[in-house]
Amino acid sequence: KKKKKTMAKKVQTPAMRAASKRHEKNITKRGSVPPSLKGKKDDLPLGPILIGILVFVVVGSAFFQMIQSVQYGAPSA
Repeated sequence: KKKKKTMAKKVQTPAMRAASKRHEKNITKRGSVPPSLKGKKDDLPLGPILIGILVFVVVGSAFFQMIQSVQYGAPSA
């Protein structure tokens, strides 16, 4: 005779059964969080201060490049 392998059922205690019943409805509600509870996302990935610093660096370096080319002459190609 072959013995059938049976999976042992996990025994639920009354406290576990009550907790399962209480939280059963949450399984169907996953992902449906109201917008007021979700974190608000910023529209800009960079803050205005960081954008100001980047503009200052780019415009400033272009300005100094122009000043330098006027003083020393444009490089010949």
